[in-house]
Amino acid sequence: MTDDELDRLLRSVAPPQPSAALRAAVLAAAPRPRPSQPGRRWWWATAAGWTAAACAGVLAGVFAPEVATSDELAWSDLAAADATWTEDGG
Repeated sequence: MTDDELDRLLRSVAPPQPSAALRAAVLAAAPRPRPSQPGRRWWWATAAGWTAAACAGVLAGVFAPEVATSDELAWSDLAAADATWTEDGG
């Protein structure tokens, strides 16, 4: 028997249908859908929001002093350059 003959033979036979008792047993064994709990979804959204805000606060706290320090350094360098320029009589 070739592959084509086997394919034709398999296509000619209808698959057996499950009995009503088997269908009822499978449906009885299936898990029941749980009622939705809208509070849980809001809890996750709220928790994610608080987490994002906390991360933003930490990043701002970490990088703000660095920015302030670099600004102060820039002003102090500018003041030193100005003092040097005026001492040279420029």
